[in-house]
Amino acid sequence: MITIKVIRDILKICLVIFLLWACGYITLKQLLLFYFILMIGIILSAVAPAISSIYSVRSEWVGLKPAMILFKNFTDENIDTINCLEEENELEKAVQRYSEAAEIISKHLSNSSDLLSKYPEISEVFKEVNIGLIEAKSRHNVKRQQREEREEEERQQRLRNEEQKRREEQAYWQSVKEERSKRGFSYGVPPIDNRCPVQFPIRATANIDESSARGIYYYEDERAVEVCWCFANPEEAKADNFRRPKKKPPKRQPR
Repeated sequence: MITIKVIRDILKICLVIFLLWACGYITLKQLLLFYFILMIGIILSAVAPAISSIYSVRSEWVGLKPAMILFKNFTDENIDTINCLEEENELEKAVQRYSEAAEIISKHLSNSSDLLSKYPEISEVFKEVNIGLIEAKSRHNVKRQQREEREEEERQQRLRNEEQKRREEQAYWQSVKEERSKRGFSYGVPPIDNRCPVQFPIRATANIDESSARGIYYYEDERAVEVCWCFANPEEAKADNFRRPKKKPPKRQPR
């Protein structure tokens, strides 16, 4: 027969299982399966009370024992899944689940000496939950350390790249300064493969006539010419004594 004490045990275990599902430690499928086994036990206990003697000489209730064995199996399955987790965020969630599960079991079942005596599966579950928590924390710490080491290496690589870029830029502008001094220019940069940098779109040519100007400068969209120097704007070109062509040059033909 189902006594008041048995009903209290059932409700306590049902509450624990529900809370474990709520925190994500067990799945909805496992929750429903547990309650199903529990219901089967209730029916069996109601129609055949004598069956309870098969399970224990202590006359423990037939419905709860199979359910507790199933609960233990859930814990075994959950521990196996920890080794399948590879992502740091997945392991962090596992740590959270196991921490909450351990707290739930400890809070609601640790002071139930009679339940713990009748159902050693509870103690085994609590032990395995803590083992799982330690394993999840350990794997999470390893993944976090690996990520931090990787981020530090990437940071160091960025710093090296920035330093290399800074040195290359310094070397470039030093060469520009020397080239300006050699040619007597105050502004602009030399072309690269007859092309001007994006920041210096004004293209200047060498002097091809007897005028006092050093050469002629063209805008970016005007005809192709043999470039000897590049300026950022027309004012810089004029300051270094370059002039516009006497006739308006044609637009550059699209390629």
